[in-house]
Amino acid sequence: MKRVLLVLCAAALMLTALGANAAAEDAANISKVLRVKVKPGMSGPFEEALINLMKARKEIGDPWQWNVFVIIEGAGLGDYLISS
Repeated sequence: MKRVLLVLCAAALMLTALGANAAAEDAANISKVLRVKVKPGMSGPFEEALINLMKARKEIGDPWQWNVFVIIEGAGLGDYLISS
């Protein structure tokens, strides 16, 4: 559980930094991708925390659109890709 919280804190910091960069750059020409490896059995809590993070970002007016994907085959199986 501590690892999930650590990953979420790191993701929150990165997403916050990305939001700050958007003001300085043309958002129409920028895309960022974050790859997250979740500990086996912790996908449920991770997804719940990620949903809460995205809701909070929406509430503060985050101008970025976020997409979440899960690798379902091959290398990186089970990893999450969070893109803007």
